[in-house]
Amino acid sequence: MLERAMKSLASWLAVLLLAHAVFGALRLPGSVALRRLTEIRACEGQGRARYALQLAQLDGADAIATLLATTPEDAVVPIRGVRKGAIEFAPGLLWPRLCVEAAVLPAGERTAAGRPIAAVVLVGDGTTLRLEPR
Repeated sequence: MLERAMKSLASWLAVLLLAHAVFGALRLPGSVALRRLTEIRACEGQGRARYALQLAQLDGADAIATLLATTPEDAVVPIRGVRKGAIEFAPGLLWPRLCVEAAVLPAGERTAAGRPIAAVVLVGDGTTLRLEPR
């Protein structure tokens, strides 16, 4: 009789475990996919730079937008400032433009390695990005 009770208990546990897994699998598309679609729509609506920097509680999306609008894709963007914080986002948001430390670029030159150099420097102070004349 004890053996029969153990088999019955094991069967019920298996049924409950399966029901739990099915319930979780049914919930997954609704909660995870809907949340992800909401994030994608917010990113598309605000723009990649504004969305990424706002999510990280940083400022400087206008500086990134200006560089995207005023520099060709093969440009070199001089950068300067604190290496942590907002400036860490710059290479990914400005891609395929290259971010290069302003101090290593030749003063007064308009090109570096055959690429045009932006007329401004992207300066990061930790939480903010801004543009300054080169």
